[in-house]
Amino acid sequence: MPTNYTSNYGLSQWVGSDAFVHEDFNADNYAIDEALKGVSDAVKIKSYEHILTAACTASGMQFDVNVSNINFTEYLAVDLYADIDVTAVTETDLFIRLNNVSTNAYKYSPDGGNTKSATNYLAKAVLKTGYSNKPHIRFSAPESAAIIGCFGPAWSPNNLGFTLGISETVKWRDLASINFVIGSGSMPIRSGSKVHLVGIKKELGV
Repeated sequence: MPTNYTSNYGLSQWVGSDAFVHEDFNADNYAIDEALKGVSDAVKIKSYEHILTAACTASGMQFDVNVSNINFTEYLAVDLYADIDVTAVTETDLFIRLNNVSTNAYKYSPDGGNTKSATNYLAKAVLKTGYSNKPHIRFSAPESAAIIGCFGPAWSPNNLGFTLGISETVKWRDLASINFVIGSGSMPIRSGSKVHLVGIKKELGV
């Protein structure tokens, strides 16, 4: 039997005169195994994982990302990161839409406030040569019958703030594509632009 035990997990601490008993080793290994499992579960539930990366293969005024094979309800949270390459020498708008819905089927608040206006996009970025041009949005919680909303920075070279966007028609269960559309000017989205989706997957019956 060990004379002493560690303060956190009660692991055996032998001194020179102690006898070694295999039950003590087994108990220590069990305690270590349980502690490591707890750490592993905590990491799984809190860590983002890669869902999808889509690359634009041909320059054009619209870049469509097919997400029809993704079950978003498996995730607690979903974020979108875009790396959009344009040849613009002046500012150009980039609209983000869902399922190619382009009518006034969205509500948008440019300052994140309570006042929301009807628009033809879920979110908007202002792109400009020499700037990051890497929009990032966080979607609302993916629930099958819920409409899709998003929250993100106001992407403008001269504007800092946060925006809110809501789709009034597209629900998570119906989401088939995310569309990136140049809204003004004639500078296309260039081949090689990429969109990344990451999420926190539900674990432990969450």
